[in-house]
Amino acid sequence: MENIFVITNFILEISSAVFDQLSSVHTPQYALVSVALSFAALLLCILDLVYRGRKEKVTLKWRSRLPWFYYESQCHKTFGNLMDIIGVICAVCQCILTTISYNFVRKQVDNPIKISSWPIVFASGLLCSKFLEKPDTEEE
Repeated sequence: MENIFVITNFILEISSAVFDQLSSVHTPQYALVSVALSFAALLLCILDLVYRGRKEKVTLKWRSRLPWFYYESQCHKTFGNLMDIIGVICAVCQCILTTISYNFVRKQVDNPIKISSWPIVFASGLLCSKFLEKPDTEEE
């Protein structure tokens, strides 16, 4: 199931970047499609974290100033890693950039931001790392 989230996220990020690149004052519908795909990628990223959190049974606890999710079986082990946090940040940034781009196109003004390549690079790296990681071995 996790591989489906990663592959779908990759496809959404690539599609969003392509439609963002195709959008112009004369083709505003592409900018709208790009915004929709960006929000879908953000939603998918959040759903992936929720799915894994429920699967691994994490709970929200206050350990210091900020609350975070911890595994129930291992009290001090935090849920998520740097790649998860970067993924959410990239998805949020992509949504912001495509929304700005859409507003420029809607006002019939050239967009100063031509393309945001970071989400594509991140999605590609996440896709590669997901398929190159060693599967967990279960102890018998």
